[in-house]
Amino acid sequence: MTESQLMSLSNAALRDLLKQWNQSTNGNKQILIQRLLLGESMRVFSRTRNNNTQEEDMEEQLTGFPHGAKWRELVPLTEVVAKVTADGLRAPTVPENEASAPKFNFGETFDREPFTELCEVFKTVKGKLIKVRRGKVIKEQEIRNEGRANAEWLTKKKLTVESSPEDWVEALLQDKRKPTDPRHVVTISDWTTYSNAKAMLSNSGQMGGIYPEFTPFSPQEIKSFLGLYVLHGLTPLPQVKMKFKSQLEDPVCSSDICHAVFRKNAENRHKHFKAFFECQDPMLPTPSKKTHPNHKINNFLSHVNCVSMEAWDVGKHLSCDEQTIGFQGRHQDKQRISYKKEGDGFQVDCICENRYTYSFYFQNIAAPKKYLKKKCSPLHSRVLFLFDHLPCKNNVVGLDNLYILARFAIEAITGKNKVMVHGVCRKEGRGMPACVFQKEVKKNKQAAV
Repeated sequence: MTESQLMSLSNAALRDLLKQWNQSTNGNKQILIQRLLLGESMRVFSRTRNNNTQEEDMEEQLTGFPHGAKWRELVPLTEVVAKVTADGLRAPTVPENEASAPKFNFGETFDREPFTELCEVFKTVKGKLIKVRRGKVIKEQEIRNEGRANAEWLTKKKLTVESSPEDWVEALLQDKRKPTDPRHVVTISDWTTYSNAKAMLSNSGQMGGIYPEFTPFSPQEIKSFLGLYVLHGLTPLPQVKMKFKSQLEDPVCSSDICHAVFRKNAENRHKHFKAFFECQDPMLPTPSKKTHPNHKINNFLSHVNCVSMEAWDVGKHLSCDEQTIGFQGRHQDKQRISYKKEGDGFQVDCICENRYTYSFYFQNIAAPKKYLKKKCSPLHSRVLFLFDHLPCKNNVVGLDNLYILARFAIEAITGKNKVMVHGVCRKEGRGMPACVFQKEVKKNKQAAV
């Protein structure tokens, strides 16, 4: 069954399919669908139905590996690795009085291509900068093991440690378009033009319409309303319009800053903003939601993706996981998420480093055909697409058990940027033999032995 066919089924029907093939039924609808698309249940069902031999099962699990490849279990050394702790810290999932299982190293070594991305740093000796005549600081090249802000981007945007928040907002979302800006750049002036065009199409203003008192927005006004919603996200109230009052009128919910910026006609003008604000050119034809589900904000998403990649130089170690964009309204692509504090919202696959989101791919957008043709799942196709857009090679990316799959690991290491992946893996249907799975220790006495 295709992903669209599975989406049309109810959660109960999906769980019934998984029960027939003795698979886990835990998780929300998206997880159930991904489990079916990854072929976990299909492979188990096929082996049960055809009574395959052990050799045939192993050959089926090795799909995607070079011909003749075999699994070999590594034998650990006998010496126990000393536990490394800092001030008694432990993993968040390990209870205080529970002993952890002993850990061992392995003697085998493997040749892997190193991460060789370089960057300029100030040369220091014992923590002091080395300077030459006239106070000029010496720079040197070193391998960039940890990510950092892109120095060229900071210089281009004229940003320093003393820059104000307004300067950073201008760097991420500038007011006006420049002749040298690429096509993906979105500006406040563009949004002002789109919003006024939408109001004109509704005959508002001098032509009458639903708001005959409407006057065209200015870029500064659009920017002020966007700042209002940022403030509302930080200090939410039952209604946004409560912030328009002065603290003399309402000392609890009001805001003197908003009262001074928006003044007397604030509530009426706020209605105009909610009715006509537009991130996309309203004169363009609206495409099908099946092919362009994010049409209204697609330009802005592309802009954010490009700017976030330009502003950061990635290091060696990255992470890939799902992120949730909280959403409380009604939308066909909103995911029901009951197991996270963030609540319901839109799901995206993203690459991050040190709490910085480097790039992302919305899950409601069709997965790249390049990897779907290689029999990869939509989930892995999206992640491999993100790997292809990394600016360097031989990165190491950590993932959780939703992503780790033998075929996926092969596609990542043999792909354009030769990405090495690691992380925990589920026990069934991931293309790996039983010998590589660690036995789970449930009792404290067994762990201490």
